Order: sequence, then C-alpha cells, then structure tokens
Amino acid sequence: MQHHTVGQTLLTAYYPLLTSIDAVIAKQNDLIDSLSNYCKDLIQYNVESKDSVLSNLSFLLRILYESAQKNVNKHVKGHRYTEDIYMFASYVYLTAGLMFYENLQAMLCDALPNVSRVKKFVAKTQDSVQEGALRCAELKCYLSARNLPLKIWLSEDGTRIVSKLKYDVKTNQIVGHVLPLSVSLGIPILDSFPATSAAMIAKHVIEGELASIAYVVMAQPLCVSTPPFCLQIFGTNNKFTGEDVSRRWATTKTELSKLGIEVLGISGDGDAKVLKAMRAAMFPPNPVCPPLLSEWYCCDTADPVTMIQDTIHLLNRFKTRLNKASIVLPFGKYLASSSHLHIIVKNVSKTVHGLSEYDLTKEDKMNFDATVKMCSTRVVDTLKEHVPSSNGTQVYLDLMKKIEGAFLDPSLLPLQRVYNM
Repeated sequence: MQHHTVGQTLLTAYYPLLTSIDAVIAKQNDLIDSLSNYCKDLIQYNVESKDSVLSNLSFLLRILYESAQKNVNKHVKGHRYTEDIYMFASYVYLTAGLMFYENLQAMLCDALPNVSRVKKFVAKTQDSVQEGALRCAELKCYLSARNLPLKIWLSEDGTRIVSKLKYDVKTNQIVGHVLPLSVSLGIPILDSFPATSAAMIAKHVIEGELASIAYVVMAQPLCVSTPPFCLQIFGTNNKFTGEDVSRRWATTKTELSKLGIEVLGISGDGDAKVLKAMRAAMFPPNPVCPPLLSEWYCCDTADPVTMIQDTIHLLNRFKTRLNKASIVLPFGKYLASSSHLHIIVKNVSKTVHGLSEYDLTKEDKMNFDATVKMCSTRVVDTLKEHVPSSNGTQVYLDLMKKIEGAFLDPSLLPLQRVYNM
C-alpha cells in the first residue's frame, strides 16, 4: 500500500519531458521495440558523428543514449545513472507496472537501472506515507507549489488487495493489519501495531486481522489538468459503519480548515455506508421544509459541502440494470429492455451504432466505455429507425446521456448543465 501512495505523490513531480509519455505507455510493446531499436542504432555510430546524431534526438532519447554509452563497457555493479534517468525509470515503473519495466530494462539494460535501484530511488527521494495518516500539510504544499486555490473536492473508494504483512523500517510498525478506528474521530488510530519486541510482533500476528481492502481518500484540486492528491490511505476489512464515515468526514474537514483548505464536496461510489453518511449529512432529522414538501426532499443547505454519488458508478448501475435479461422497465405505455439493443446488434452493422455483444453483457459491471457507447446518440437514432416500439429504451438511454453530460461534459454552459440535471 505504501508503494501505491508514494507513486501517487511522485507522479505529480515529474519533469515536463514526461508529459507526453502517457500516450506511449498505452502502447507498451511499441515503446519497448522503438527505444530498443533506437539505442541499438545509436551505438553503431562512431565518435565523429556523435554530435550530429544527438542534435536530432529528443531529450528523452538523448539521455537514454548517453546513459547507454556511459555504461556499455562497465560491469553491472559499476553502472551509474543521472537523476533524469531515475525519474524516467520511476515514472515508467509506477505507471506501467513491474512486468513492463522489467521487459523494457532487459532490452535497454545499459540505459536503465534495474528494479531494485528504482525502488531505492523512490524511497530515498520521496517522503514516507504513513498508513492512516491525514496528509493535510502535504496537501497544502501541493496546492501552494502550483498556485492553486485552497479549495478541493474529496472522493474515496476501496479496492481489493492481497492480504500481506510487512515491516515498516521508518515507523517500526507492522503494516497489513486493520487499524482500529477512533470512536470520536472516525479515523484510523496510528501506530497501533508497534514492532518493539518479538513477543509484541507475535501478539500482533495472532490477534490482528489482516486488511483485505485498501481504502483511499483523494483530494481533487480545482483545475482540470492537475492530478488528484492522495490525502489518506489505510487497510480495512470494510466493517466500518456510516456513522464512522460521518465522523471521519467531520475530522477531515476540521483538520483541513486549520490550514485554510476548504472542502467543497465529497463523492463516493454506491457503497451503502457512504450513501448513508451522505443522506445523514443532507437530510437532518428535523429540516425546515416548505409545507407541500415531505421530509425526504428537504436538503439541509446550512452545510456548504455537496454530497454526490460518483457519476461513473451511477451510469454503470443504469447499464447493469438494463442488461439484466429478465428486467423490463416500464415508461408510460412503453417498455425499456436490453432486447431492443440486441436486435440492432444482430441486424444492423456495427459501423452504424458502434455496439457489440460484449458491450451488452452483464459480467463486466465497471466497463464504462460500454456505458458511454450504449447511451450515445447514434444508438438512440438506430433504435428509432430500426426497432419499432422502442420508445421506452430510447428514453432510458437519453436519461443516461443527460446524466453523463451534466456531470462529465466540461463544454456545457451552466444553463445546459442544469437542464440536463
């Protein structure tokens, strides 16, 4: 878990030369072949032509070439690399993964350091991230260094991990257990598993519960091009309650406000505990409601923090609901059904609507690309032309399209956005 959070921090500090590498990483085999061939070709040039060759190379290829030339006739233990090379190697390792980097390093063994050296560089150059700690001061430095406003949006989610215990040298702690939560604050209690003695370690191993989920809280600055900042990460068994979530949010907002950072909103996926905390924050027990409105629809406006379910999860739920074979959703006198979509997939060319049978399966619930294709205008137009009585499905897909535009389309004007909502 620590490597993951260090990676999130490191990704925000790379040199401008790396800004275009994201597109290249997606084509991993092409990158390996291209860089390998470039370096092999460059080594063929003699010393007299070196300057003219380097003048035609990009900065990235030039430092790779120079690194390979410097280390080509040395023993592996005598290889030395510049900070630029280490920064590039760290970026590739953290974004593309261990297997990809090992393949690339094997191809360019004289130009790039091995994995162990890259890991040491990351550990040496970056501040350690303690499990469960709120990194409020680091967040303020992150915002101030980029001249960003001290206003953020929080989002959180958990992901399944392989349960494993590790010893953290810097904190002298056993990492991998579920940290207990503070009853009053709702945040993990730090330093709960000290490795002060062999007996203490044995006690932790026997009594502690292994974490099965890494829970991450990200802070998104108010700038589209700025990556989010990892504010907190901790291992959990997902047995906390909605009340724990509410207390954790209150603690987080209080600690950030001490540094002048304002939380504008909080979002999460469809987790029941998170949604319960959102409802508790938005709908207090005794709201001041207009006479004609029920208690359910009266949102408390005293708290300026906006609560919202993650739009991607919301739209994927719409897709999953429609793709269930036994589900038929009534819209007035019409019905919404995935059978209408299967009809156009079977009978109309894919070049017309862009859908495939795989897009309509229910196994991959988080396939957002399929969700976007499903509610596209071309699919709705194809239904109108080729599937009679599919008005209900058209309305359902148009509803999804309006949700997508309202929250994910940056080009919409405010009134258009409100209309879609």
